[in-house]
Amino acid sequence: MGCRKPPPWPAATGPTCSDGIMNGDETGVDCGGTSCSPCPVPPTTAPTAPPARAGADVLSIYGEAYGAAVGLTNVEWDGAEFTEEISALEAGMERFLDLSRDFIGSDNIRERKANGVNTKLAYLIFDDQVPAECFGNEAVFFGDKLSGIITSGAYGYRVGHSIAFAYLKPEHCKEGTNLTVDTSIGTRKCHVSISASYDKGNERLRV
Repeated sequence: MGCRKPPPWPAATGPTCSDGIMNGDETGVDCGGTSCSPCPVPPTTAPTAPPARAGADVLSIYGEAYGAAVGLTNVEWDGAEFTEEISALEAGMERFLDLSRDFIGSDNIRERKANGVNTKLAYLIFDDQVPAECFGNEAVFFGDKLSGIITSGAYGYRVGHSIAFAYLKPEHCKEGTNLTVDTSIGTRKCHVSISASYDKGNERLRV
């Protein structure tokens, strides 16, 4: 039985202007040199400065920047409840503020406090035992009027019902206020709770 001659190896090719690497006499990836098109020229002018804005339109503190501003360290802020649109006043964290001194965003906080906030963070307990979670952005209603939206939620296996955080109109953030939430499984009833539904006295945290 004879052996067949193997096919020839493909001919080697040199650098090209479409091989995705800078080679040959290219001055950039697949650009410049004698064979390829010129490389893009970076802009020589500075970007346009953002327009000046009123203090009420700007929130300049959030996340780690906020923690550094008010002297808090090793605190991880939740991006769902504390965002660039929300200040410590709306998030119920006023106790961490020291407005007797200046810091980045302090003028904005003082202005919000003087004018009053139009939304506040509330803790919701669902009135059913359906093991279904909220994912965020579900509408919350007081009667037939929109009060706010869910920011995050979960089913509490320790307590046997769903729990959630929501930003609501301040007048609805009172203990026992009855609300409804449009969820993925339909409209569900819930109420505002000022204290946590599990370990209300924080006894399990004490040594």
